[in-house]
Amino acid sequence: MRKFAFLSLGCALLTIIIKFSAYYLTSSIGILSDAIESLINLVASIILVVSVIVSQRPPDKKHLYGHGKIEYLSSGAEGILILIAGSGIICSCIRRSLSPYVLMNIGYGAVLSVVSGGLNLMVALLLLKGAKKYDSIALEADAKHLLTDVITTIGLGVGLVIMYFAPRKLWFLDPIIGFVLGINILYMGFCLIKRSFSGLMDHALPEEEMEILKKIISVNKKHVLSRWHGLKARRSGSKRFIEFHLLFPGDMSVKESHDLCCEIEKEIKKRFPGSHVTIHVEPLEDSKSWDASEVGGINGI
Repeated sequence: MRKFAFLSLGCALLTIIIKFSAYYLTSSIGILSDAIESLINLVASIILVVSVIVSQRPPDKKHLYGHGKIEYLSSGAEGILILIAGSGIICSCIRRSLSPYVLMNIGYGAVLSVVSGGLNLMVALLLLKGAKKYDSIALEADAKHLLTDVITTIGLGVGLVIMYFAPRKLWFLDPIIGFVLGINILYMGFCLIKRSFSGLMDHALPEEEMEILKKIISVNKKHVLSRWHGLKARRSGSKRFIEFHLLFPGDMSVKESHDLCCEIEKEIKKRFPGSHVTIHVEPLEDSKSWDASEVGGINGI
C-alpha cells in the first residue's frame, strides 16, 4: 500500500515541474490554475503517505480499534486545501480578465499539458487498482483527485489549441478556462470534505454490503434453529466493524454455539477481509434476549 502512496508523491513532483515550466513559457492563467492544482496534489500526496503509514499501525493501548480513521482526516485535509486553492485561482482569473494579456509559446504549453495529463491518468489508474486491492479510501480519494486533474488538463489543452490560431482575438478564453477549472476544483474539494465527515460520523455500511451481511448471517449450515438481530456495521478506513446478536436454543452447548459463530465469522471475513466481528450469543427462548435494536430485522425478514 505504501508503494502506491509514494508513486502518487513522485507523480505530483514531476507534474509540478512540467506544468510550471509550461506556465513560465506561456504566462497562461489557465496553465497556472492547473499547476496550482498539481501543487495541491503534492501536499495531498504527502498527507497520503503519512496517513497510509499511520493507518497500518496495529492497535495499541490508546487506540484499541486501530488507526484507520486517519484516512478520513487525510481526505478531509486534502479537501480543505483544494477549496483554498480553488478560491485563489478564481481570484487570479478575475484579475487577468481585467488586465488582458496575449499568451506566448502556446504550442509548447499545450504539449506539456498533454504530457502531464497522460502521466496523471496512468498513476490515477494504478491508484484505483491499489484502492480496490487494499480497500483504502485514502488511495481512492487521491486517485479520483488525479482523474479530476486529468479532465481539467484536457479542457485546458483544448482551449490552448483554439487560442493557438488566434491568440490576440481569443485572449479572453484563458481567464474563462481558468475560472471554469477553479469552479471544478471547488466542487471537488467540497465532495472530499463531505465524504470525510461522513466517514468520521460512523455511518452504516452501504446497503449492498449490509444485504450481503444479512445473507451470510442467515445461512445456517448445520440447520440449527437460530435468529439474529441488532446488526450494526461501520467502517474505519479499510477496516469494518460488525456486531450483532445471535440467538440459539437455550439447551445448546457453549462449544456448539461457538463453532457456529466461528463459521459465520469466517464467512464474513472471507467476504470482507480485515473485518472485526463481534457476536453476542443469547438464548432464543428468553424474552430478555430481544433487547437490541432490530437493525436488519430477524433472519432477514
